[in-house]
Amino acid sequence: MAKISAIIFDVGGVLVQERSLKPIQRKCAEVLNLPFSQVRAAFLESWFVWRIGRITQEQAMNRFLKKLGKPLKLKSRLYPVFQTHSKHRINNGVLNIAARLKKKGYSMIILSNHVREWFDGEIRRHKLRRYFDHIFTSYDIHLAKPDAKIYKHITKKLNLKPGNCVFIDDLRHNVVAAKKLGFNVVPYKNIQQLKAKLRSLKVI
Repeated sequence: MAKISAIIFDVGGVLVQERSLKPIQRKCAEVLNLPFSQVRAAFLESWFVWRIGRITQEQAMNRFLKKLGKPLKLKSRLYPVFQTHSKHRINNGVLNIAARLKKKGYSMIILSNHVREWFDGEIRRHKLRRYFDHIFTSYDIHLAKPDAKIYKHITKKLNLKPGNCVFIDDLRHNVVAAKKLGFNVVPYKNIQQLKAKLRSLKVI
């Protein structure tokens, strides 16, 4: 096995505890008095464009409401819902592992499918730049996992080979895509499993 020099962490469901968009979608369904399935479909249609930085939160909300046939004035009722979801609880166990790995000299990287209006504040609030040398987001790169191009973007930008990297993510399709490209992968489940997998890769 090639020598590991870089560790890539996902955010939602790994570095932070929240991983699903369903809570915000359910709350939106309550506010708008619409079926969850209808709201979820409209939300995701906007989300997939929003997360790659092609539109802003304001534009995403406009698209969302128009798709549902609702007046734009309802944005005032949705803002608090979006604001609440933009704040996440850090997974301290994973962050402690990241701190250990940084001390050992690995290049520490975040790769997240996220939106600027939510994640930029989280980077500051949780002081993530103390632990990570590079933070790559779907909204800055204009690509999203599991598109192979986003993984290739990182390796090219940092002059890395997939075999020299460990990729940690909680979503199977993201892990499968990385593995196909030659990354060492950890399908994250919990702290104990993460530690065991990193030990087996001889990085801790």
